[in-house]
Amino acid sequence: MIYYKEGCKELASAGAAILLLDGHMENGTPIFVTRKVVGTHGVKFGRDSKWVVKLDSPLSDDATGLYPAFILGINMGDGMDITPLVDLVHKKYSFLSIQERMMLISDARVRLKEAKS
Repeated sequence: MIYYKEGCKELASAGAAILLLDGHMENGTPIFVTRKVVGTHGVKFGRDSKWVVKLDSPLSDDATGLYPAFILGINMGDGMDITPLVDLVHKKYSFLSIQERMMLISDARVRLKEAKS
C-alpha cells in the first residue's frame, strides 16, 4: 500500500484543502468539513505500510490525520475534484430528496473552493 506515499506528499506540498465527513446530525444529515493538509507520514502494520495526511486542525474525534481513502474532495489550487463526495451522497443518503442532496454537494463545493483561497 505504499503507492499512497506520492499522492500524500503531493497534497502536503501543495497545502491542499480537502473535504471530509466529520459525523452526522441527529436526523442523519452528514457534516462535511474542510481541512488543509500540512504534512504526511507513514504508518507500519507488520510488513504493510500505509500513508496518512496530517491536518491543520483536529476533527470532532480529535483525529489529526487520516488515510487518503477518506478524502471526499480535493482542491490544490489548480482545480477541484469532488467525485468521491458526489458518489457518496447519491449512494448513502438516498433518504434525502434530490434537492437536499444537490444542496449538500453545492455547499460542500463552495466551502472547499473557499478553503484554498
